[in-house]
Amino acid sequence: MALLGRLFGTGVSQAAGVGIGGPLASVLEPAVQDIRNEAWNLHQSLPLDAVLLASGVAQGQVPHDWAADEATLSGVNGTRFNHLVDVFNTGPGVGQAFHLLRRQKIDPAGFKRALKREGIEDEWIDALALVVEEVLDPADLARGIHRGLVPDPGLLRGTLPSGVGHVEAYPVYPIDALKEAQAAGFDRDHLGVLVGLQGNPMGAHEAAQAQFRGVLTNDDYLRAIAEGNTRNEWADPIREQSRAIPSVTNYVEARVRGWINDAEMYAGTARHGMTKADTDTEFLIHGRPLSWHQVFIGLRRGGKMGVDNAGIDPAFLKALQESNIRPEWYQLAWAQRYSYPAAFVLRGLTEAGDVTEAEAEQILLFEGWEPTLAAKVSKKWTTKAAAAGKVDPLVSKAETKLFTVTQKAYTEKGITKAEAVTALDHLTTDAAVQAKVFEMWDASIVVLFAPPPPAAP
Repeated sequence: MALLGRLFGTGVSQAAGVGIGGPLASVLEPAVQDIRNEAWNLHQSLPLDAVLLASGVAQGQVPHDWAADEATLSGVNGTRFNHLVDVFNTGPGVGQAFHLLRRQKIDPAGFKRALKREGIEDEWIDALALVVEEVLDPADLARGIHRGLVPDPGLLRGTLPSGVGHVEAYPVYPIDALKEAQAAGFDRDHLGVLVGLQGNPMGAHEAAQAQFRGVLTNDDYLRAIAEGNTRNEWADPIREQSRAIPSVTNYVEARVRGWINDAEMYAGTARHGMTKADTDTEFLIHGRPLSWHQVFIGLRRGGKMGVDNAGIDPAFLKALQESNIRPEWYQLAWAQRYSYPAAFVLRGLTEAGDVTEAEAEQILLFEGWEPTLAAKVSKKWTTKAAAAGKVDPLVSKAETKLFTVTQKAYTEKGITKAEAVTALDHLTTDAAVQAKVFEMWDASIVVLFAPPPPAAP
């Protein structure tokens, strides 16, 4: 009151002691507050609110006994204060209470206490206690049905495997799928939608090919598109892209063999996205030339490289076209279509005068002989024929027969050498030649009449 007296005098001080009201109160409020502040500064004994203390004890921030003593200054005894503390003691919350019970960290009684701490009425606590067991997420339940882990309540299409293979099947768990879904708020139809969303249909390209083969209908194919992740407007292009067509190699081989022309080959390879230049490269890879020796012989016989097929027999040309020989080699193949006599036959013809030296040389060249050797051999054959003169074929045949008969008579039947010489004189009178013939025949006699080797002991 000393401060008030100094400010307003004795009358005002006495009025403040009784109480200040009316319009004067708001004017004097700041001064009154100063008085209060001074009083509390002198007497620092205002007790803390008991409710606030109880909250501090419940939160572990204030010692219980000190707070209980402090509460008595506000007229709250120990029993009342403990009840206040109980009011502020809370549990883990509903969600955590479920987790603790499921993990067996608290018992059912503790679970109910935790719910009660949340202010939940008893009728709801009993109901919540009945749903402690968690249910499968509906999407997981649908996958379980699709994979055969949960009995199908009639939602699947097709047949699940039932036999026993080499790999042990995963067990089927006896869960009532409809009840499980209902516990999550899903009825049969909603669960059916989730089951239908599991897995994928046949792939779009596979479904198109299955339609081409008659395995699927068009509606089956369109359903495979709709049930997959491809938008429906792409169904027709995918089906056309899935059609089987000849490969790039097939188109190139068809051109090499003459079954299609260049334009058709380019159009076919373009269906695979190949350019004309790359197609030409494929053509060069797949078409082959003649062998090197065939090329040599074809050139010797007057053939030329090129794609002009004039003069080639149609059947011969068709055979070439249906091989894998490229067209520029056809004329060289046509040039060597004929066969020529073997050297020993050609020799006889030349020595007999039926073939001239030039003809013999040309034939040897056509057969691939080295030119110098062909000229020498053909000249030799012609020179020998000129020296011997032309012999009638019947005479040649008779001479061969006479020689054979004389040999057999001398070596096997024992005619004398003089008798054999008489016969040989019709073939040659050259003594050296006859001596050589008898030398060979005598050697034959030794071989023919040699005694057998002695028997083994």
